[in-house]
Amino acid sequence: MEKTQWPATLDLRNPVQLGLKWLKDTDTRKITDVGEDGWWVGWGYGDVTGRMVDAFILARQVLGVSEPYPEELRTREFLISLFDPKDGLSWRPETSKRRRAAHMFDQSSVLFGLVTWWMESYDKTVKKYLERLIEGLWQIAEKPDDYCYYPLEVYTPAGWTEDYDEFRDGRKNVKADPCHEGGRQIFPLVQYYELTGFETALKLAQGLANFVMYHAGVFEPDGSFLERKSRVAGHVHSRLATAAGVIKLGLVTVRDELIQWGKKVFDWAMNNVAFSFGWVSEMAHRSNGGCETCCITDAIEIALLLARNGYPEYWDMAERFARNHLLESQCQKTGGFSGHSRPNDYTWIHYATGKPDYDVAGCCSPAGVRGLYLIWDNIVTTSNGRVDVNFALNRTSEWVEVKSFLPHRGEIHLRVNTPCKLRYRMPDWAVQQDWMVKINDIPGKVSLDGTYILINDLRENDEVVITYPVRKVTVQEEVMKQRFTVHWRGNTVVQIEPQGEVEPLYRRANLDTDEVSVYEMKPGGILAHYIHWF
Repeated sequence: MEKTQWPATLDLRNPVQLGLKWLKDTDTRKITDVGEDGWWVGWGYGDVTGRMVDAFILARQVLGVSEPYPEELRTREFLISLFDPKDGLSWRPETSKRRRAAHMFDQSSVLFGLVTWWMESYDKTVKKYLERLIEGLWQIAEKPDDYCYYPLEVYTPAGWTEDYDEFRDGRKNVKADPCHEGGRQIFPLVQYYELTGFETALKLAQGLANFVMYHAGVFEPDGSFLERKSRVAGHVHSRLATAAGVIKLGLVTVRDELIQWGKKVFDWAMNNVAFSFGWVSEMAHRSNGGCETCCITDAIEIALLLARNGYPEYWDMAERFARNHLLESQCQKTGGFSGHSRPNDYTWIHYATGKPDYDVAGCCSPAGVRGLYLIWDNIVTTSNGRVDVNFALNRTSEWVEVKSFLPHRGEIHLRVNTPCKLRYRMPDWAVQQDWMVKINDIPGKVSLDGTYILINDLRENDEVVITYPVRKVTVQEEVMKQRFTVHWRGNTVVQIEPQGEVEPLYRRANLDTDEVSVYEMKPGGILAHYIHWF
């Protein structure tokens, strides 16, 4: 293969570019004008806007674009307009249908957006808003002992009070769910502390984690969360996001018991509410709500945290989730991601009508872009002069170019750009006796390092070609009383049976072939400052 030619296999820049279309088309300044009874009037403020700020930046990181887009600048402006300088919180404004409120779930998405914004820009104004928000959350949190929590979903202009008719229809302000309103904040708080040493972020994260783990009664000893003690009981997205935050906290503070707690929660979820190809139920006690793309991204985030820190068996899980249900959840017309897909169909069965319905979700669409970024960022990683290729996915980098012929055939071309020691991770289904490695067309001397092939002393422009047979299997899977026959080629699902009735997924006959076409890859931009997430 010529240096400029690439196999026409998965290039994550393509779905990211499509996701960027959704971000640009979804102008948050207009979102809240769709009608005061609409979903966007609440969640379209801090939650979706914070996620969009995050996703715009991560999309540009993948595409190599340095300057923010005009739509991105408007989204940032809208996000900042929601802050109250008196307390630092992000507020949903007053309307004729709703009263002014600071929703605790919103604050977590705003934290994610601001942390990513600061990671790219090091902007002092962003830092000011971030630290003011963190200090504001610490001030309003209840702190009875070695833990802290938010007692209600919504903080009001009068403080914490149940007697607050947010919707102007007689409803009371309900009690907070420990994960939905608090636990999801842990990850960005720890991330910001790790980057800056801002102590209030660590105090708040530790307090929220202690509450969820030891006092809230949300999780059973086996990691399960089938409780029904809140309005969003069994909400998988917030539980997985909480587990990700606790694992991150354990890694940063070197507390293995936190890592093991989060891993136990994650393993229970993957064994009970998820298929191996990345469909993850929105709710832990029912499957008819479908799969939120947010849940897929949470699972990828946790799998990568664990894979990079002593649990390499999770690499393949992350790759399977990305190659399959994350990609299948993206709407090819709008670029948005599904909030309620079934394992074999883009539609879900609506609670009220009992009929199939489409849902490209405002929270899931930026979350999908985030999931794609997490995989892209981990295709090639470096440590102490060693370069690791963790995923067999096409990518250029300053260290190595990765050209992958999967799922068509097990053939990987690695062209070295910087002299290095290189490791290539073998998939868990590849049989060692069948591996072949050539360096500059000559059988190469390699060794094994765990699940990796290790090659020392590579020079600039060396080319490594690794080949192995592709797994082709058909398996039966059953999750939450749903049974499917799944046809695999490598880590890629090429067909699911029974086929969906409305908008079938996994119509991938084009991937179930040995033939691979080639194309001239468009060069990506070079950023002066790449964000590395972990």
